[in-house]
Amino acid sequence: MTPAHRATIAFARGGLFAIAALLASGRIGGLARDLPSLAAAFGALQLALPLVGFALAGAVGGASLGTGRRATLGFAGGCFLAGAVLSAAWPHLSGLTGHESLAAVLSFAAAAWAVAFGIAGAIGGACLARGRTWHVGAGFAGGGAVGAVLLVMPVLLAPAGLHAWPPTVQLAVTVTSSAAGLLAPFAIGGAAAGRAVDEGDGQA
Repeated sequence: MTPAHRATIAFARGGLFAIAALLASGRIGGLARDLPSLAAAFGALQLALPLVGFALAGAVGGASLGTGRRATLGFAGGCFLAGAVLSAAWPHLSGLTGHESLAAVLSFAAAAWAVAFGIAGAIGGACLARGRTWHVGAGFAGGGAVGAVLLVMPVLLAPAGLHAWPPTVQLAVTVTSSAAGLLAPFAIGGAAAGRAVDEGDGQA
């Protein structure tokens, strides 16, 4: 298995931590409303979970590159910052129904996802110490743009009559698009990081 394939799988696997953290954060937000006496504690946990989940995702992916602790910590830190950006954008984009404006939703999602994952990739790429900072950053940013398109799939499918489909189908589309919108950037960015390692070894 090439470094690119290995990193693609590892970063996608790590992305599951990010998904779980965002879902748990939303659930905790509901508990905070139901239990106002614990609102402060739940609020702090709601803010921390996405950051921890994204940092874990970056650490899992970075460790698969086989370049030492520096890359692991670099991708963990970069994804931590990405989590901070996306946790602010996520509430506005989760649960899309298809009634939203396509142009507004797509532009917002593409900007947030590309910037967040681009930051993660640039920081992680810099820690590879192979002169591939911008290549890895661009790979993650491009993955973020792809993820944004997948994320807004309910809006893209609106002209095809999404709101007339059975509720279970609509829910399946929403859940699938949300998961794919987060996993795709990790997988695509991971492939870029793996290629950077492979090309760096080839030049050594």
